[in-house]
Amino acid sequence: MKISALSVFFPAYNEEANLERTVEKTIGVLKKIAAQWEVIIVNDGSSDKTLEVAQKLEKHYPNIRVVSHKKNLGYGEALKSGFYNAKYDVIAYTDSDGQFDFSESSKFIEKLDTADLIVGYRIKRQDPFFRLLFAKGWALSLFTLFGLKLRDVDCGFKMIKRRVLEQIPHLESKRGGMINAELAIKAKKFGFSVVEVGVNHYPRLAGRPTGANIKVIIQSYIDLFKIWWKFLPKLEFFALLTILIVGAFLRFYRLSEYMTFLGDEGRDAIVVRRLLVDFDPILVGPGTSIGNMYLGPLYYYLMAPALFLFRLSPVGPVAQIATLGVITIGFVWWVSREWFGKVAAVVAASLYAVSPVVVTYSRSSWNPNIMPFFAILSIYSIWRVWKYQEWKWLIVLGVSYAFVLQSHYLGLLLAPTIGLFWLLTFFQIRNSKLIGNWKLEIGKLLRYTLISIVIFAVLMSPLVIFDARHGWRNFEAMRIFFTERQATVSARPWNAIPELWPLFQQEITRLVGAMNELWGKLVAVVTLIGTFWIVVKQRQTFFQSPAFLLLVWTGFGLSGMALLKQNIYDHYFGFMFMVPFVLLGMIAQQVSGARFQVPGFRWILLIGIVGLVVLNLYQTPIKNPPQRQLQRTEEVSAKIVQEAKGQTFNLAVLAERNYEDAYQYFLEWWREPVRDIDPLRYEETVAEQLFVVCELPQEKCDPTHSPKAEITVFGWSKIDEEWDVAGVKVYKLVHNPSGKP
Repeated sequence: MKISALSVFFPAYNEEANLERTVEKTIGVLKKIAAQWEVIIVNDGSSDKTLEVAQKLEKHYPNIRVVSHKKNLGYGEALKSGFYNAKYDVIAYTDSDGQFDFSESSKFIEKLDTADLIVGYRIKRQDPFFRLLFAKGWALSLFTLFGLKLRDVDCGFKMIKRRVLEQIPHLESKRGGMINAELAIKAKKFGFSVVEVGVNHYPRLAGRPTGANIKVIIQSYIDLFKIWWKFLPKLEFFALLTILIVGAFLRFYRLSEYMTFLGDEGRDAIVVRRLLVDFDPILVGPGTSIGNMYLGPLYYYLMAPALFLFRLSPVGPVAQIATLGVITIGFVWWVSREWFGKVAAVVAASLYAVSPVVVTYSRSSWNPNIMPFFAILSIYSIWRVWKYQEWKWLIVLGVSYAFVLQSHYLGLLLAPTIGLFWLLTFFQIRNSKLIGNWKLEIGKLLRYTLISIVIFAVLMSPLVIFDARHGWRNFEAMRIFFTERQATVSARPWNAIPELWPLFQQEITRLVGAMNELWGKLVAVVTLIGTFWIVVKQRQTFFQSPAFLLLVWTGFGLSGMALLKQNIYDHYFGFMFMVPFVLLGMIAQQVSGARFQVPGFRWILLIGIVGLVVLNLYQTPIKNPPQRQLQRTEEVSAKIVQEAKGQTFNLAVLAERNYEDAYQYFLEWWREPVRDIDPLRYEETVAEQLFVVCELPQEKCDPTHSPKAEITVFGWSKIDEEWDVAGVKVYKLVHNPSGKP
């Protein structure tokens, strides 16, 4: 395929050994593909004989021009000199080191009818490891700040129409490698079509690469943030920043005093500390509240770095959960923004940031508290697969869904949504007339699905290994849970139908309505009507929209929960925490649109959203005095250590919601001689003294007659001493074989 006219330029810095060979090969190609052509060599202040070689070529070929910088100005300035000195309407450039074959420019020319900027990507990049590593980090930075999704934005082989350069703002990047990204970002911002073409990349035959030194990297990031700030929608940015600051304040304010630290949290901390200190591998996670089942250990491994960084303080894992909570606010913004728009992002993220229930679960270290983030990530991953056929998101899905299942088994209710949209993707590819080689795409889908399943299986394998070593007790517990359903789940799906509306109303009331029944009912009705209105309005495109995914997620989630024959606690909604907030954001986005003409309704909606934010802030959990559970536990533990006087002792806790492990964590951390009582090893494990912590009202504290296992196994006893410590009673019991007072 031939082109009428083409400008080609080569940025060159210290390429004396490569330049002549590269240019002459390119000229041979140009004579075949272009009626008119020119070659521009941009010498960027080379210190070797690059300029001499360029001038020699200029004398020999009348179509060659040399532009020379007196000193080295950087890759960005070299490209700008090439762009703005080219005279034809189509411009191509490639590196002067000979690592590309210019004959592949025919692939670019074929795209000129439908594209304005054609970006090459290296099919198999022949670069050192450090350059490859930097490229990955650079691509992630561009995606994070600009949403730029190009496989190889810095590939030095591109073709562009002159009108793009004439209509976008003047390129600014100088010394660093930001110029390629800036070009793509500005082209996309101004509505030009950007496509990618795969090209071969060959090893460098001579000379040394200069693009990955630390100065170039630093300058690239300086240019990156300059461009980011210039294009940044300031109002939207400061709205998000405000939401994140408020969300962070609600989650981190006096965290160590408000955090929950009871037996479950102590148990988790003990397990993770033993991993860090004794290198004791963890194969099983915490037990479930029903069904006598165990979760996997991923949450414990997630806790380990935080506990280590905070020098084994239990505050570390809680700070980690709070941080993940703030990140989740940003993620809710991101997903809502991509799916529905700016208004949806503001509404959804604002309400999520201040929801008292969400805040509460972001202020304690507990395995279900990581579920909201990983559930959103799982749904977003299958969205990218379904909507854009981005197969690598299946790998993210495999990892994130393993975390979901190991935080709570209700994460199983995400499986129908994930499975359905995987099947929709499969049939969409098979039936699409737009995909030339659909079999190849099906192969990619299946290959990445297999990789995802393998990763998921590896992450779940510790639990399987544990089960295999313990007679498959976990699988047996699951079998009993799902087959003996008298008190667990209903086997009749139609039984869920009457429960759907009450469950939806409960979710809205607890998460969005600040636990206010009146507000909850009102918002639930508005959400239902608004969602129905959007479905009807978008009926032509609904089944290709994110609203469809959102409603399928909601439907499967509520239907599954409606089959449970038990109370539904707030954390059960963890796998769909995001749903009501995004539904409201979707409705707000539609109402705020220019086509919505109902007078005054936008103001009503605005007042309603602001009212919800205020109501949620009024009910925030940090308005109440802190319980100081961590400090109380530490004080009581210190008192026990003081009174034990270095002698071995046993421990028991009398409480409604607490048990020994919260106190035991500190005692083990301080390496005190506390022993767990084992009835089968009475002589070895029962000490001469038993400390009993009673958190019950004083009139209910009767430690010598309590049916608590640790006390009964300890045997006949009497109270030797007692103390009031941090609002609880601490008793020291000693053996009393006679049973006499």
